[in-house]
Amino acid sequence: ARGRRSGTASEVRGLFTLSAILAALLLAAACGGNGTSAPSGEERWPEVLVLRERDVTPLPLNSQLAVGDDRFLLGLVDREDQLILRAQVTLRFFKLEGERGTLKSETGARYVGLEESLVHEHADGTSHTHAGREIGAYVAQVQLDEGGNWGVEVAVALAGEAFEPVRLRFNVLDEGTVPAIGDPAPRSEQLTLRDVTDISEIDTANPPHPEMHDLTIAEALDSGMPVVVAFATPAFCTSRICGPVMDEVVVPLFERYRDQAVFVHVEPYLLGDARGGYGLVPVDALLEWGLRSEPWVFVIDREGRIAGKFEGITDLEEVETVLREVGGSP
Repeated sequence: ARGRRSGTASEVRGLFTLSAILAALLLAAACGGNGTSAPSGEERWPEVLVLRERDVTPLPLNSQLAVGDDRFLLGLVDREDQLILRAQVTLRFFKLEGERGTLKSETGARYVGLEESLVHEHADGTSHTHAGREIGAYVAQVQLDEGGNWGVEVAVALAGEAFEPVRLRFNVLDEGTVPAIGDPAPRSEQLTLRDVTDISEIDTANPPHPEMHDLTIAEALDSGMPVVVAFATPAFCTSRICGPVMDEVVVPLFERYRDQAVFVHVEPYLLGDARGGYGLVPVDALLEWGLRSEPWVFVIDREGRIAGKFEGITDLEEVETVLREVGGSP
């Protein structure tokens, strides 16, 4: 219907690990209507709300949100459980105390979209890529100044039609496991080309990217240049967007900024175990960075501090903006 459809809600939830899916489902169960205005600039946010069929249902897609400047990522589905793409979205963020919410900020959300894909590996070592449909979400930078219960009111307009705003609750951690903006980047020492006999041991991309496996993260941080680190696994990605994030975001930026920044690609899982059918066992670097989902892209400044972090769906413009701010120039 008017460009809304591309994939289902289950595909959106599949963007992240099981823990994030469960969190998203629990948060979505707290959706409610507008409520009524309350005195002193507050609005009413009932604790107990009943879900009902809606024109728009929001799905929170962050694996976690923490105090500070954070990137809020939201999916939208319609009554038929289909993704709503390329809508106009406005978000109002509230700090909640019981049944009262204090408005903290209001901002427009930017649409970001990618075509899902999956690199399929054969027993003989060959591989090919399955292309899929467009998956899209909405992103906004938000300043979360304290932990606890928060709410967001989501106003959606599509093709000139405005829908009733929908509200949902979410939790903000006092301190997250993922490095925050301004934090020093962990000095991980993942495997590089020096440590393996074949690049397929550390890269499932098709084709692979050997230039992004020359240095460990620690060595890249010592270069004195901006650093882009991508945690992504095109062959074993639970979200089917690791390949697109590499192909549509990281690789084009590498080709444009390779002389001004260092690019590092890290496969988040032990590939021997994954290929052997033993499950997705995280590499040390994934644990050191506190990541619970994939893909992630980080931009690090010349002093080794996190300047930008992007979970899940992202696009080239988002990452390039931060890369330029830390001194990259094409």
